Amino acid sequence: MSGDIIIPAPHEIPTERLLLRRWRRSDWDAFAEQGADPHVMRYFVSTRTREQCDEQADHFSQWLEEGMGPWVIEFPDEAEFIGIVGFWRAADFLPMAPGIELGWRLNAPYWGRGLAIEAADAAIDDLFRRTDIENFFAVTATVNLPSRRALQKLGMRYCPDEDFDHDKVPDGSVLKPHVVYRMGRSDRYPEVSL
Repeated sequence: MSGDIIIPAPHEIPTERLLLRRWRRSDWDAFAEQGADPHVMRYFVSTRTREQCDEQADHFSQWLEEGMGPWVIEFPDEAEFIGIVGFWRAADFLPMAPGIELGWRLNAPYWGRGLAIEAADAAIDDLFRRTDIENFFAVTATVNLPSRRALQKLGMRYCPDEDFDHDKVPDGSVLKPHVVYRMGRSDRYPEVSL
């Protein structure tokens, strides 16, 4: 990570079909429902309790105040909360820390429609436009083929030399092996690279 946030995060970012926006207190319930859904959480070690979701939502909503964090994804005229997308500082236990990590989570009825890619694409543009951060990464379970395809469609590079076994996943779990994808500013905007 190269430096400090240059411009404060906007309150919302419209895309063709979606609205990325800052958290509202009313989002806590929808986020907890998402975290308790075993289908949505199938590539995580477990579902989340209400307490875990509230704690995470509290952190997420504050992180946007420092200029970066996951946005709530709203689908205007359909749903005020369909998921989250955005960036955060990597957890210390990850082998690629320190750094900036991209992630998202979408409710199941909205899968397969390109919405995660549309939302992540807007979040990436916002990060590079507003900050001097030069690169970021994303990790996912090796078996999570839908997310891997989305990361590739976003133009992120798979880094097989960085594959790792996730410390927070039990030994023997199919979710333990993880892959790493990366993107730099020059990957996104090669025409402006020196």
